[in-house]
Amino acid sequence: MCCRYGISAQMTQELRRMAFLREKGRIDDFSGDIHPSEAAPVIRADGSDLVLEPMQWGLPLKGRGSLLINARAETVLTKKTFSEGVMRRRCLLPAALFYEWDRKKDKVTFTLPGENVFFMAGFYNFIGTQPRFIIITTQANSSMAPVHDRMPLILGRRDIAAWLQDDERTGQLLAKTPPELALSRQYEQMTLF
Repeated sequence: MCCRYGISAQMTQELRRMAFLREKGRIDDFSGDIHPSEAAPVIRADGSDLVLEPMQWGLPLKGRGSLLINARAETVLTKKTFSEGVMRRRCLLPAALFYEWDRKKDKVTFTLPGENVFFMAGFYNFIGTQPRFIIITTQANSSMAPVHDRMPLILGRRDIAAWLQDDERTGQLLAKTPPELALSRQYEQMTLF
């Protein structure tokens, strides 16, 4: 679940207007779709500051040649692979939209109504000296359930500081139900001729 999301110029501009964020590295280069293994803007705590910086998506699975890109909110604190990252290195992935494919393999786009940006909960670990992030997923809410049984854990603007800096609220935020989303389907134009 959540194997592609999108970034827009409006989203990047809105992030820059958030006075509490300090930009570290270039985020101008990011727009369009973000796929696993690619770099994307990430918000994380740096002491008492919140910084926006590029980070690569996915943890390599040893000996498999594939990436671990998602972790379940329900078990992320109890699994050895994830627990330390969630407790010490939480982050947020700003996005304008994300995609999922329904049972008929049609692409469905999800956005947060009235917002240019929303925030997916995540955490990061290091591969050598390089930080790499994972998106946390949760059970689908009523807007997502007709398409898929999982969705990214989306946190509101009021939850940003708590998610990134308040260790005592981690469990509570992992249990949050994401907001209702708007969805649209893209169909290819077909012709009889």
